Amino acid sequence: MWTPSKQALVCPYCGTESPAELKADGSLVEESDLAAALRAIPDDQRGWKAERKSVRCQSCQAISVFDAAHVAKNCDFCGSPALLPLNDTGAPIRPGSLLPFKVSQSQVREDIRLWYGSHFWARRNLKDKALTDTLHGLYLPYWTFDAHADCPWQAEAGYHYYTRDSQGRQQRRTRWESASGRVSHSFDDMLVPASKGVHPKLLKGLEPFPTTTGLVPYDAGYLSGWVVEQYQLDLIQAAKHSRERMDGELRSMCAARVPGDTHRNLRISPAYT
Repeated sequence: MWTPSKQALVCPYCGTESPAELKADGSLVEESDLAAALRAIPDDQRGWKAERKSVRCQSCQAISVFDAAHVAKNCDFCGSPALLPLNDTGAPIRPGSLLPFKVSQSQVREDIRLWYGSHFWARRNLKDKALTDTLHGLYLPYWTFDAHADCPWQAEAGYHYYTRDSQGRQQRRTRWESASGRVSHSFDDMLVPASKGVHPKLLKGLEPFPTTTGLVPYDAGYLSGWVVEQYQLDLIQAAKHSRERMDGELRSMCAARVPGDTHRNLRISPAYT
């Protein structure tokens, strides 16, 4: 089992530390070309590289993946006991990298108990309740996208000026002029969550993740003893979401470049590579 406190594989029964070395050099993480990936992912880049089994929760629809010997009684996300084996799906695209656990589950439980105990308005017995006994870590699926954008823009720039009417009252007018320009920007590791088990707003509160410093190449050993949520937002959908977000950010960047006091009819024509 991958043990965060020792950053190693440790037998959960006798405590023996495995001599196996997992890939930990973030510089070895390989990024894939989106166009090539959308055409076809070869079979040797699918699956988990270890025997795993999957179940789908009939309540929240999350798909959990865990060690073959593990017996799941409740959904790891919503707690529902309505779990069905999932055996008829194709092998998922194997992750290219992951963020391994750094904090042990026992330490997390203790930190939560201390947090409960430090809150005056918490129930008196909350600190001693076994609410953290069901706490456990799991891996959540994300897609990341890189792109360089070259984005010409056109807009009408508005310049305010003031006049007075026949009664001497000041009135604001706007003079409109054509404006254009170009924005170049590189997007690095734009995150697109592929989880159904955790609400997007909760995930947003956890982001950003240290994808530039903490990622390690995927190794099945990191999953040993842990539950993984299988992605349910596929690569095509995720690419569409990332493109929409990039378009939105570019629109804001271009809007900031329009001269004058205000603008209208902003049009952008981004090209991505």
